[in-house]
Amino acid sequence: MLETAEDAGAYGLGRATADFGVGIAAVERHRAGLLGRPVYDSAAERAAALAHALSLDWLERANTTVAAACAVRYLSESGPVRTPGRAAVAELARELRNPARTVRSLAAVLRRWQEPEPRPCRWR
Repeated sequence: MLETAEDAGAYGLGRATADFGVGIAAVERHRAGLLGRPVYDSAAERAAALAHALSLDWLERANTTVAAACAVRYLSESGPVRTPGRAAVAELARELRNPARTVRSLAAVLRRWQEPEPRPCRWR
């Protein structure tokens, strides 16, 4: 996550980090389970939970940039994803800055970037 943050332009994290606990909590949140079931069912929801938590003030600057970069990286490592264009990234950034944002609202944006699952052939 810190590597992704630095790749996104948040250099010098050791000096600029307001609270490393936010990053640690974000990682644990996206993996959360309850009664043996994951809290977040899809990769988009897990990426959204990660971004939602990281958009809090844990860095002196670049919270939105780092949150978006981590969500995009998580989603791309979870399966095929369309490369988001400038408008798609701007939409995610707007949603991350929205005070009423939720994991569901962020996941809705991220789901549009995922490649559709291939349909099984019905002729077999």
